[in-house]
Amino acid sequence: MPYLNLDDNYPDHPKVEALSDAAYRLHGACLFYAARFQLDGYLRPGQLKARRNWSAKTERELLDEELLHAPGDLCESTKCPADDGKRYRLHDFLQWNKPKAWWDKEREKAAKRKADWKARQAAAEQESER
Repeated sequence: MPYLNLDDNYPDHPKVEALSDAAYRLHGACLFYAARFQLDGYLRPGQLKARRNWSAKTERELLDEELLHAPGDLCESTKCPADDGKRYRLHDFLQWNKPKAWWDKEREKAAKRKADWKARQAAAEQESER
């Protein structure tokens, strides 16, 4: 199951410290939402606006502090999701969090381990019945 990684210095980062309480909560809500649904740091406009504490003002705070990038906004960070011109991006989301592809591979490996274990158990059970 995916989870959100946050640096324990997150609340003290100058960009984050500058936020109002509402914008801080909006940023956190966006981070958790993107992690939970494996969005790789992307949010469609409707997903952003559906978050608690969203308002044009709180959105503007996140954009001004460069914690969020609007569609078409440039960012030179390699840990930032690439701009697709359609979705908002959470700045440096991939610095601390694994992409969906990584989680998919982990689930595949876990399913294979489980299937292999079940096969070994079935073989051992058949062997013991002989």
